[in-house]
Amino acid sequence: MMLNLNQSFGHSDHEKGLRRETIEVEAITRREDVPLVRGRWESLALWCGCTAPYLSHEWYSTALETVDREKDPLLVFFKQGGEDVGLAPLVHSRGQGALRFLHNIGFVSNPFTPYQGVLYAGDFKPVFAQLMRFLEQRFGSRFVLDLDEMRPALHEAQGLDELSMQEGLFLCRMQQKSGSRYLLLRKTFEENYQALAKHTQKEFKRKINRISRLGKIGLLRVSGREQIDRHLGCFFDMYARTWKGAEPHPEFYYLLCRRFDDRGGLRFHALTLNDRPIAYLISILSGDTVYGIKTTYNPSYYAYSPGVLLFYKVIEDMFNTPGIREFDIGRGDEQFKREWTSSTHEQVRVLCYPRNLMWKSVTSLQYELLPRWRQNERFDACYSSLRRLLAKNRREAGPAAPGPSSPRQTVKEYEYAQCRQDSCPVTARLAGPGDLDLMTVAMEARNFAEIQQRLDQELCVLCFEGRKLLSFFWLRPDGGRQKGNGVPSYAVSEWGLRGGSTPLPPQDVLISSLLALIKDIINKPNCTVSIDEGVCRSFEMFE
Repeated sequence: MMLNLNQSFGHSDHEKGLRRETIEVEAITRREDVPLVRGRWESLALWCGCTAPYLSHEWYSTALETVDREKDPLLVFFKQGGEDVGLAPLVHSRGQGALRFLHNIGFVSNPFTPYQGVLYAGDFKPVFAQLMRFLEQRFGSRFVLDLDEMRPALHEAQGLDELSMQEGLFLCRMQQKSGSRYLLLRKTFEENYQALAKHTQKEFKRKINRISRLGKIGLLRVSGREQIDRHLGCFFDMYARTWKGAEPHPEFYYLLCRRFDDRGGLRFHALTLNDRPIAYLISILSGDTVYGIKTTYNPSYYAYSPGVLLFYKVIEDMFNTPGIREFDIGRGDEQFKREWTSSTHEQVRVLCYPRNLMWKSVTSLQYELLPRWRQNERFDACYSSLRRLLAKNRREAGPAAPGPSSPRQTVKEYEYAQCRQDSCPVTARLAGPGDLDLMTVAMEARNFAEIQQRLDQELCVLCFEGRKLLSFFWLRPDGGRQKGNGVPSYAVSEWGLRGGSTPLPPQDVLISSLLALIKDIINKPNCTVSIDEGVCRSFEMFE
């Protein structure tokens, strides 16, 4: 994002008849100096009218201390008459291997930053021109300015084109990216809700009713360092269990949440089921806009769409805070975002190179010749094969793969006649259609149909202590064993034990209850089950 108050403070050389005013450049390149410019940064942002958290000192400092700890700060202040009139919050790193000579200049690299940009309080062109002159003076022709995730206004895009083509200061390439969706809040939540498609409204109601069968649904606001740290631990435990895998830089979010909570901007929400979180959303309120930062959910409740319901509840809660005008949902084209809004902030990636023969040749090859050559099928096949080969070599040169996992335990057979049938509070029964809610959560099913289809093919035994589900066992007849000794035999194809703080009875008690149920169903004096004790699903239930 680039901000403009239409207050002209400088003019380019070609604007005849106007007095040219000098723009001076000051670069902050030492880490220990970054905290010292916080006041200057905040004053400039206030003058520019910038409230976006991604262009704040807190965000930049947090990224520099975590995800970009291997890079060097490059804060470029623009001054006129001794006053700060612009700021480019950049970082600097060197290329790798054969590209060690190359200087990479860009914004902080947190992949979840919806947009970044340059602060300026007057005309755009002279500030950006001065930035490119400074970089070329400092790094010569051996740098690339990579400005990813920008939202340039029309006059800014035209300014880049004029500086590149007419004045010949640098080479510029602009690549379109997927936009960031945003929702404009109306006077009441009901107005926003009624603007949704009728089908979407019915789906929200159906999802709320469906998850309410499991218990009480609530929305929790997290604040204070102790709560933040505790809930972020739960957040990243859930995150690691989703398809995204473990977050590589959780420390970024710990530090970010603490800092924005201190300034009163953090909006960290959890969707709770019976007072236990099942989904989280980290947002920041700044100015009149709520910015969605990061979200996750408990995959055990996937079939109940906890993330979708959390967004519903959070949007509803925004109307309890006066002055909120916009919810910047962020990058991504998920269905629930499309249901709420079709409005997007267009975003681009701007790449700037020194204007010399070397970079003219490189950019011509990359952006003009190569795309044209790839239209030839034979060339494209060779090019793709070469890319795959290079990627394979990089993977093989990476960290060694983990060693083989420990061998699974051998299958163990239990026989009813040999099991102790002690009296215990555990009861076992066959699962039926009325148990779909419990089973969907325990087995982390994607939908209810997945469980119903399996019930049509196999038996499922549920073990309870009172009303609490302790364990489940999927069974199928084991015909091969039955023929050998005449005793009906069943194989456990999948089984699970409840985890968490709930104390479980000994495993042989559960197996005994399972065998007793089977014996009653088949009306035989004896039966057996075979089970791989090393393969067990741990599940949780919020009852």
